[in-house]
Amino acid sequence: CADVYPLTREIMDWFGAHYLNDPAEAADTRVSPMNEADLSGLAPAIVVTAGF
Repeated sequence: CADVYPLTREIMDWFGAHYLNDPAEAADTRVSPMNEADLSGLAPAIVVTAGF
């Protein structure tokens, strides 16, 4: 989904470069919670998405 309007691959790469100090940090579960096997200690969250 990196090339879906308005987010292009270049824009997503820019965000990543400014959010992380090192690309290896992307594996940190605090950056990418989807890499965590056990999410039992996290606070509850509501995620709302919508189309445009």
